[in-house]
Amino acid sequence: MSNFKSEAEKARKNTNKWMKNNISSDNGVMTVIMIIISILFPPLSVFLKVGIGLPLLLNIVLTIMWWLPGVVHAIYVLFTEK
Repeated sequence: MSNFKSEAEKARKNTNKWMKNNISSDNGVMTVIMIIISILFPPLSVFLKVGIGLPLLLNIVLTIMWWLPGVVHAIYVLFTEK
């Protein structure tokens, strides 16, 4: 299980690194892309932002219950997490 967590964390860090290097966040493009991901697949945006943890689990449950709470939570996490 810890091996899966470390691999997932590496994948998230590599994705964030690639996005920061290839997309200029100065003009807000990164934010727009993350909002689009939040709307289309909320758990993915939460995973990219915070990795595996309670926010991801909560977002998966909210998305399964109904799509809109998952989107709201994903956008909330996008703008409130470090």
